[in-house]
Amino acid sequence: MTFEFDPEVVDYMKNTGKTTMVVEVVTSDNSDFEVSELYIHPVDPKKAETFRKKRYRAVPAPDPDLTILLPPFKLDYSEIVRFHLRKILFVTSIKYEGIRLIR
Repeated sequence: MTFEFDPEVVDYMKNTGKTTMVVEVVTSDNSDFEVSELYIHPVDPKKAETFRKKRYRAVPAPDPDLTILLPPFKLDYSEIVRFHLRKILFVTSIKYEGIRLIR
């Protein structure tokens, strides 16, 4: 499995001062249905230690200054996992290709 970042993602993370990207499984549980999805976001070093204590595993990123933290849950990874930056008005988010939740 190979991780690839668009140059905009690397610039965004360096500009915000956050060197770790976390892939997190987020679940919304309602009485009628449950929704689980992946949420990818950069975190500062202090927050990254919190995720490491939760047994998230560190994977080196394409840029030597950055790290990716993957959850301890089973996920399906493609050979190449790509991260893109998405901007809508004043909101910036990180999108991905090549990772799926296993149900």
